[in-house]
Amino acid sequence: MKLVVCFLVILTSLSLGGSDILKKVGEKYDKIQTISADFSQKIIYSSNDRKTQFAGHLLIEKPDKMRMSVFEPDTQLMISNVGSLWVYIKSAKQAMLYSLNKETYPQLGSLIFDVSKQFESELVGKNKDRYVLRLIPRQKSNYYDSLYAKISRRSYLITGLTVFDKQANRIDYTFRKIRINVPVPKGQFTFVPPPGTAIIKRQ
Repeated sequence: MKLVVCFLVILTSLSLGGSDILKKVGEKYDKIQTISADFSQKIIYSSNDRKTQFAGHLLIEKPDKMRMSVFEPDTQLMISNVGSLWVYIKSAKQAMLYSLNKETYPQLGSLIFDVSKQFESELVGKNKDRYVLRLIPRQKSNYYDSLYAKISRRSYLITGLTVFDKQANRIDYTFRKIRINVPVPKGQFTFVPPPGTAIIKRQ
C-alpha cells in the first residue's frame, strides 16, 4: 500500500502544470509576511548590450515595503515604502527620491507576494530542483513585457525572476539564503539621509 501511495504522489508531481504550480506558490506566500534573502541582479540593456550587476541583501515586508542593500560593486541603499523610493549612493553623498505607483513601476515585493493574483502561468522548463514558469499578466502592464520565474520544487519559493521591460531590457534577479517570516527591526523601511547628503527629487 505504501508503494502505491508513493507512486501516486510521484505521478501527481510529474503531472503538475503551470497553473497548479502557481497556485501552490500563492498558497505559500499567503502565509508569509516578511522575506530576507541575499540577492544578485543583472541588467542587460537592449540598446547597446551593456550589462550592470549588483549584489547585496534584500528585506521585504508585505504588502509593499522593501529594503535593498547593495554591497557590490559599490555601496547603495534602496528603500521603498508606500509609493516612494529612496536610492542612496554613499560614494556620491547623494540620495534620489522617486514617486512611484504600481502601474508605472511595480514593486519587487508586490510581484513576489501577489504573483498568483497578478499572473497566469505556463510551465516552460523544469529539472530536479526547480520549475521555470512564464508569467502571463492578467492585466496589461505599462512596465514589463514578459516575466519568467524560477520556483523551488521543494519549498515553492521564488528563487529567481527575469523581467523584460517595455524597452526590451532584461533584468535578472537571483535569490539565495531565503528566510521567511523573520522579525524586522523598527525603522528598516525608513530612510534618514546622512548629514551632507544632496537630495534630488524625481518623478
